[in-house]
Amino acid sequence: MKVKFLLLLLFNIACFGTVGVSADYYDSPPVEKGFFEIGYKPAEEALNLCEDHFQQKIELPYKLPPISFTHYLGRCTNNLGSSNGFEVEYLNEKRPELHYMIHIKPKEHGLKVDKEHVAKTFKLNDGKGVYVTELIRSFNLFIFERDGWQYILSIDKRGSRQVPPEVLADIANSFK
Repeated sequence: MKVKFLLLLLFNIACFGTVGVSADYYDSPPVEKGFFEIGYKPAEEALNLCEDHFQQKIELPYKLPPISFTHYLGRCTNNLGSSNGFEVEYLNEKRPELHYMIHIKPKEHGLKVDKEHVAKTFKLNDGKGVYVTELIRSFNLFIFERDGWQYILSIDKRGSRQVPPEVLADIANSFK
């Protein structure tokens, strides 16, 4: 009886595994590969490059949404025009709906939002922030200004139930 149980247990382990990693996990390219191909780097490196380019310190909020991330990558978009700035992406390799971004641009290159797109306005420690749900199809945005920069906190709509606008306002208030 013990031998049959042991053989059944070994058969189940051999067939179904216990590690929890499927074969396609090793066959698929890492999520960061595509990001590196379009100019992303480790976030700290990209932040340093951007601060050098703008010759100004760029502050990041110290809080993050209460969801788990496996990667965070950044890039400095120092082109002329509205794409100037710093971007950091927080990703979860296993759960793509847990995608959070921070875009920081010089205020003069900031995103202009019409009042009809603002779902909610928040009073912040240093001004106000607006929550926008209809401007971009797959992301909700929380936009505010600080120290001459416009900050755009973006959360994937699929994960926005876990990160409501009040959480984004709390993040916007989390600077030293």
